[in-house]
Amino acid sequence: MQVHVTEKENCVRDVEIIVPQEELAPEFEKSLRNAQKKVKLEGFRKGKVPLSIVKKLYGPGLEAEVIENLLPVLFQRGAAQEDLHIAAPASIKNMDYKPGGDLTVSYEVEVEPEFELQKYENFKFDRQMYEVSDDDLTEALEQIRRDNSTWEKVEGKAEEDHFVSADLQELDESGLPIIGNKMENRFLKLKDDNAELSDIGKQLVGIGVDETRTITVSVPSDGQTGEAKNVKFEVTVKDIQTQSLPELDDELAKDAGDYETLDALKSELEKRIQKNTQRELDKGFYHSIIEKLISENKFDLPDGMIQFYLDAIIKDMRARLREGEEQQFDEKVIREQYREGAIFNLKWRLIRKKIAAAHDITIEENDVEAFINDYASDRGVDGKLLLKQMRKNPQQMEDIEADVFEQKVLGFLSEKQKVKDNKVNRNDLEKQK
Repeated sequence: MQVHVTEKENCVRDVEIIVPQEELAPEFEKSLRNAQKKVKLEGFRKGKVPLSIVKKLYGPGLEAEVIENLLPVLFQRGAAQEDLHIAAPASIKNMDYKPGGDLTVSYEVEVEPEFELQKYENFKFDRQMYEVSDDDLTEALEQIRRDNSTWEKVEGKAEEDHFVSADLQELDESGLPIIGNKMENRFLKLKDDNAELSDIGKQLVGIGVDETRTITVSVPSDGQTGEAKNVKFEVTVKDIQTQSLPELDDELAKDAGDYETLDALKSELEKRIQKNTQRELDKGFYHSIIEKLISENKFDLPDGMIQFYLDAIIKDMRARLREGEEQQFDEKVIREQYREGAIFNLKWRLIRKKIAAAHDITIEENDVEAFINDYASDRGVDGKLLLKQMRKNPQQMEDIEADVFEQKVLGFLSEKQKVKDNKVNRNDLEKQK
């Protein structure tokens, strides 16, 4: 197989591939023998029709089918042979083949842009380093108490600390039920997260089981007026419950997991809070590094590469559409909205690939296993079992490997910068919102 590459404007390449007949013949022979097994012809048993007759009857059609199936394979081989880094699917410009002769195919394709890495180290960055506060621990412990609480039904009327299970029927302005707008078995907490009676709670305090009240609820804007609106509901209480929280002690620690003491539980919670919060903060830190590298390494992307990226987004969005949403799906608007992000992501992909190649950054099996084990540990599941399940999904494993690779490159880059660590706690982060 001969491959000839011609450079055109920007990142466009013409790729001509010539496949001699002696390389095509085995493929044709294989196709004929497969067809021979299936051919039924009067006077012959199935599968026993002579190959010469099969070739005479079906040869030209089978050759055309073989060539059609070979076209993408030939391009992949040719691109690999010439070390072409493909940016978008190739198109066939011309094809020439006569039975018994060579096959010549001309493709046009966009390749990844060539550029030299500029400065990518010794930049100045601030990095927020999270310190766990007493408030963090208190909140986490209270959640554990709630998770291990018990519930008891209450006789009598609902009080401030109670919860009610109820059916809610929406009413129109005249007070009549709106058909189809009924919510059943909703669990309502009378106090808000600040331990104060909520607006709903104020209207339901004192209600009893099987009792009905009309309440008014403020719901978010529909996006047109920009203002919240009041909606009336007829609430029928089905039962009233109280929540009993366990004491903060060693017994609770044992119930919450493999902890012998409350102090051991607190220690683990502190590590977990610090790790998870730091991971979120580092996303911003790494994004700053990526932004800086893109601004320092200027190059243009071929439009086909951008459109191919956007095609994948559109395909994914269409797959997620629910019935009736297709008419509101405006592909042109979505392409415009996502174009800037697509360019950012594609440039970062090319830059990190260059950096990885320059510094021999690769991922090993143990890198992937460590990533999955860490993920499993955060969720309290078995790492080996999770890895086994993920291996059954090649696309999922490919996505994980891409994440691990990116984190490895970002870890390398962060060590090459001049970073000033700034300690922050939850109060500092609240002020930044």
